[in-house]
Amino acid sequence: MDNTALERKLNSKTAALTVLSEELEKCRIERDHLKIILENKMLHNTYNRNYQLNYDKLVNQLREENKILRLEAEDMRQKLQDAQGDNQVLRTGGFVKDCINTILTSSDSKEELVKNLEIIHSKYQQLKLDFGLLLDDKQELITERDGFRSKIRRLNYQLAASLNANKNQCILDIDSILLENKYLNERLQLEIAEKEMLRKTNSLYQSTSKTNDDLSLLSANNSITRKVLACKQMQQILETGNLQALFSNSTTLADLRKLCQTLFEALQDKSIALNHQKKTNKVLAKRLEDLENKLKTINHGEAIMSPSLVLLNECSNTSDETDIETSSIDDINFDKYPNEMNTLPKNLQQLVTEAMQTITIDSSNHSNPSISTKAGLSSTSDINI
Repeated sequence: MDNTALERKLNSKTAALTVLSEELEKCRIERDHLKIILENKMLHNTYNRNYQLNYDKLVNQLREENKILRLEAEDMRQKLQDAQGDNQVLRTGGFVKDCINTILTSSDSKEELVKNLEIIHSKYQQLKLDFGLLLDDKQELITERDGFRSKIRRLNYQLAASLNANKNQCILDIDSILLENKYLNERLQLEIAEKEMLRKTNSLYQSTSKTNDDLSLLSANNSITRKVLACKQMQQILETGNLQALFSNSTTLADLRKLCQTLFEALQDKSIALNHQKKTNKVLAKRLEDLENKLKTINHGEAIMSPSLVLLNECSNTSDETDIETSSIDDINFDKYPNEMNTLPKNLQQLVTEAMQTITIDSSNHSNPSISTKAGLSSTSDINI
């Protein structure tokens, strides 16, 4: 009984031992698994810490490098600006120094500069005088214009009174009246010349008629019949072509001479009349051309204004307004109107001012300054460069 109980106890203990061993094995396995998990976590934490530290270091390093690069960029920009300013200063200074050295290489260059300034001053004074003369000429032209206005007004009044013009029509075209007068004068001269020609022919015919009146009627009839016969004979001879019969008889020769003389006189009269007709045609053509031009301007809608009408319209519009009096030449400020004679370019202006400063410094250093430099300084003070 004791053995069976002991065996049962032993079996139960062995079973419990196996169970404990299995649980122990499970615990070991769990322990190992937990160790592995713990080790992995520890490794991960250490990696994360190292990575975070490296990231922070990189960010800080990049920030520092960015700051350094910004400072370097600002320094480079400042250096570039300084270099550009120095370059510009050197260029301007070198250009000015070169120009000054070329101008002031010797004392002759200073004298030439002063002479040039004196020449410019003289030209400036000459321009002032010319401008004053132009103003005087303008004033004379204005007075002449006023005189012509008053003269045209008087002529207009007298013409209106003499022609008994309408009172409402206060302005007459004097130029058209003068043109018409010129045309009529030319026609009158032609008529006078034609009258003189007719008088000469009349006197010639009167003299010939007086000589013929002394002869008897019989001889006159015989001469007329002889002339008629001679004319008929001449016509027959000219038609037949027998010219030798003309020179056979002395009477026919005398008749031919008289006939030629009368024909020549008639031809001369016709030529004079033709010349007079040509002159009259020329006068009429000029008149016709003027009228056609006026008609063209009227058709185009343009107003025909002669000089007298222009002056009279100005008189009526202005109602005797006086012109603005021009100021004297001394009151004019020529600085407001710069030109090529009283202004200089900026570069030359700087050069001249610096040259004048050097001249003044040299003159102050020396006890006996030259007369030319004094004249140059006085001229530069007068001239507004």
